[in-house]
Amino acid sequence: MTTPRKILTLHPPLGDSTLDRILTSLEGALLAQGASRIWVESECYPDLTVMATMPELVLEDEGITEQAC
Repeated sequence: MTTPRKILTLHPPLGDSTLDRILTSLEGALLAQGASRIWVESECYPDLTVMATMPELVLEDEGITEQAC
């Protein structure tokens, strides 16, 4: 079973080059940990929140907890 999780919130302003490097690196790390889906939400505009669907095993091992924006 997999669960969508909030992974990271980015606060502006960030240059396009910096944002691209952060998101590309984060995507690689999440995929290496078994993420099956990664997306960005802007519910807390102007902040950007990176979300990912992660395997339950990874969540339990890392002790991840969810927080509101």
